[in-house]
Amino acid sequence: AGTASDTAGNGAPAAGPSTTFAVSSYVPSYGLNNKAVTDAIASLSDEERSKIAVIHIAGKRDQPWVAERYEHLALSSEVHSFYGAMDELFQKADLAITRAGANTLFELAVFGVPAFVIPYPHAGGHQKYNAQLRRLSYQLLLNFQMLN
Repeated sequence: AGTASDTAGNGAPAAGPSTTFAVSSYVPSYGLNNKAVTDAIASLSDEERSKIAVIHIAGKRDQPWVAERYEHLALSSEVHSFYGAMDELFQKADLAITRAGANTLFELAVFGVPAFVIPYPHAGGHQKYNAQLRRLSYQLLLNFQMLN
């Protein structure tokens, strides 16, 4: 079963899952839709959910129900309202689902965490360009590696 926490470091996913997802959706006006993310995870089979752990930054308002939903799904999880040590989170994550803010993309690159980035459509368009640049940088890296 999942654990719930509203401050960094209080919960720990149970041993067993082979992949840890970091979901950052805590800023109410800029965050991802917590319902869409939890619905997507709920749509996985029990066997698929048993292979993953989720660290979800859901925001103060949504943290209780997101934690309850993961508990109901018997998902190995940590649910936080806020997480102040993103370096710790990214060291645990195998994959991130997040917005395409420049700082977040930089941190993901530093820690080598692949991500699904979803540009916030009302940020003046810069997140779309950030996401495109991230994609381009991975393509260049892959092409460079293929040459060696």
